[in-house]
Amino acid sequence: PHSAPTQYFLQMNNVDIYPNPASDVINIKSNAQRYEYQMINSLGQVVLEGVSSGENTISVANMKNGIYFLRLVSDDEMSINKITIQ
Repeated sequence: PHSAPTQYFLQMNNVDIYPNPASDVINIKSNAQRYEYQMINSLGQVVLEGVSSGENTISVANMKNGIYFLRLVSDDEMSINKITIQ
């Protein structure tokens, strides 16, 4: 029996996410050439996702108030950040 390979991620460094708490937009600044992002609610559901590089602005104006987790994944790096929408 073969087991699936385990994938290890390094902590994604040089990431700026602001403002936090946010109400209209979240700005992401990263050195990554390309990264995927996901906003995950408290139930573990992905409510927003996309692909970007460098600087990006995400609109959160239509999201319900609460705590979310913003997951960023580049080649072999990952970052999970707690974001408050208010």
